[in-house]
Amino acid sequence: MNQDGALALLLPLIHAQRAPALWVLGEHGGAGMPAPNAAVAVLSNRVDVSDEMRAAGWAAQFSDFDFAPWPAGSLEAIFFRVAKEKPVVHHVINAAAERLAPGGRLLLSGAKQQGIKTYAKHAAERLGGALEFRKMGHQYLAVVQRGAAVGAALDDRDYPRLRPVIEDGTLRYLTKPGLYGWDKVDAGSALLVAHLPDCAPQRVCDLGCGYGYLSVQAWLKLQPQQVVASDNNAAAVLACCANFAAHGVAGEVCAADCGTGIEGVFDLVLCNPPFHQGFGVEYDLTERFVAAARRLTAQGGQALFVTNAFLPIEKVARRHYARITTLADDGRFRVTQLMP
Repeated sequence: MNQDGALALLLPLIHAQRAPALWVLGEHGGAGMPAPNAAVAVLSNRVDVSDEMRAAGWAAQFSDFDFAPWPAGSLEAIFFRVAKEKPVVHHVINAAAERLAPGGRLLLSGAKQQGIKTYAKHAAERLGGALEFRKMGHQYLAVVQRGAAVGAALDDRDYPRLRPVIEDGTLRYLTKPGLYGWDKVDAGSALLVAHLPDCAPQRVCDLGCGYGYLSVQAWLKLQPQQVVASDNNAAAVLACCANFAAHGVAGEVCAADCGTGIEGVFDLVLCNPPFHQGFGVEYDLTERFVAAARRLTAQGGQALFVTNAFLPIEKVARRHYARITTLADDGRFRVTQLMP
């Protein structure tokens, strides 16, 4: 994985930090992380990132960007490479206004097309302090100081709160910002549900479960004995747990990256991996999801993947599965059945 350019702007500043600080680290974590700094704690909403940082010696916490462990006014700096979703960025800026001591700094980095200039302006208004803006190549660094008095909170869509999305006017799925496609039913997932098998599997596994749409649908339509769902995103784990409880799904929800740590095999593995627009198409990520699915697929079982229609999942699947069948292709999404 190549290191993110905007994230790289923060690394020497994180290394040099000596007063108590927090590094908010999301989907842009990866290779080339600096050596641990005892003055800087890490907060990540990705279980793989938090695990890697903890293994490298950092004091890292995994949560849905819950800032409660840090009292108001306790931090001298917060470092954040801006995320893809506006509610996430606004949530972090709002938290900085509360957790930073007067005179403390919020350091934001990102590219122009990712809205860094607008975020920096709004951060200065929220924190009530001076703004210093630097351009470094194609990336930007904003340093915002917290003033003596802060401004009005930014609209973060009530980030921490679970709220319902209604499907077919009857089924309610609890969801929240911080998830891909959090405010709708994903069209690819709906296509996969339309092609669930007629069999009644005993065990179902949902890899990359999001808020749990596939898991709930499989539970209601196939009536398995158990459903195990996993995702590396803290918001997904929270929402999926809530939907398991709301719909009486028997099973468990795991914070896991590509099913890491899930034991046993399953009659049916479901997967709508994060290969959609805005998340990139990475060959190694395809390999990881397909390999994980194969490890979890029982002999005589099957895996169903839904992917963008242009993604050549068959090339990867041939190394892991004996039988590969296209069940549906609507021009946007393709449902592929994989069998050992």
